[in-house]
Amino acid sequence: SNIVSNDYSNVVGNNNSNIISNSNSNINIKSTSNINRVTKTYTATFVGNGATVNQTKISCSTNGDSCKVYVPPAIKKGYTVLGYNTNKNATSAQIKEGSYILINKNITYYAITAKEITATFIKPKADDPKTITKKCYAYNNNTSCNITIPRYYKTGSYDNTWSEVSVNPYRPFYISDTVVSLSSDKTFYASYRHPNYYPPQANWREDRNVNITRVYTAGETRFEYEKGIPESEINKHISFIKKVYSLYPWYFIKGKVFVLNSPTYAKISKAYGLTAYRYNWGFMDIQFDGNRISQNATLHEMAHSFDAYYAYMEGKEDKYYNYLGGKSDLLNIYNRVHKAGIEDLSSTEWMAAIITDWFWHYKHLNDNEQYYTSFLKYDNNTQKELMNIVNKYMVKAANGYK
Repeated sequence: SNIVSNDYSNVVGNNNSNIISNSNSNINIKSTSNINRVTKTYTATFVGNGATVNQTKISCSTNGDSCKVYVPPAIKKGYTVLGYNTNKNATSAQIKEGSYILINKNITYYAITAKEITATFIKPKADDPKTITKKCYAYNNNTSCNITIPRYYKTGSYDNTWSEVSVNPYRPFYISDTVVSLSSDKTFYASYRHPNYYPPQANWREDRNVNITRVYTAGETRFEYEKGIPESEINKHISFIKKVYSLYPWYFIKGKVFVLNSPTYAKISKAYGLTAYRYNWGFMDIQFDGNRISQNATLHEMAHSFDAYYAYMEGKEDKYYNYLGGKSDLLNIYNRVHKAGIEDLSSTEWMAAIITDWFWHYKHLNDNEQYYTSFLKYDNNTQKELMNIVNKYMVKAANGYK
């Protein structure tokens, strides 16, 4: 270097530089250095994530820190494309399709799509607003989403249930406050009663605080005995249950039988009994009458639950959801004896009663309440016809669904 400077010069220089400074300290620097820049290439990968993306890899090059790439469109029938996200399970987008983004590394984006599903709940008889609309979204590879079935309010309504049909809305049914999965728009109609319930009975509650002193299980049926019933009567009742179970184990479906020591339930014949059937479960009350636990009432209430259960298995949609109650050959006999004034039970009670009678007729279990209906008042041909028909369906239930 050749450097000429006076006393007031500040000189800053490097190798290969010619620096000339005058007395006013003006410094002129001319660089003769050559810097080699490296070109970098980055790739953005766009994954369909259930959608279709035609341009899945887009690359760009730069001598700097980042470069620009185009975000390609995605297509999925029935879904809205929200954009892309680095998280394939995301429900919102980080970048929009059709835009340009800067990348400074190789990176993968997933298309984020959403399908809106609408559930409409119509309740023309309810006291609150007549229609409820709920929406949920199925994202990406999911085809369905969940909604919670709402409640409705109707003075005197027994239960909060919904159906997919507007006329006689009993099946299929949906229970309020439960979660259901929907894959498409759906309309529900208020049922105002549970399809598997028999007509509402007063005082029946599933959530009662019953003081249980003994439990016995036969098959899928659980018997719970309330405190205060004599041990000797409980033992007699359990012996009876064991005998019936040894003969007909398929009669003992999922359910719970409360044998109660409190006269607060609907009276049936010489004992107290009540049945509710829902969620594929039977809930039955049998009343200890102060002397004994009626075998007849036990079989009768179990018959209600049995009848509803096999109706459910058969997918029936008749008014009371009875398995035997929907059989025209039995209904013909009922109409005949009822019209003749021989039988005054309702058709629902009659169906449970003849199931009970079937046990006595075929196995003679020797309860002193044999024949719950007016069976012995029927003529011989009617008795024979009735038992043969009931037997046919009982055998079908036993063999067809077990």
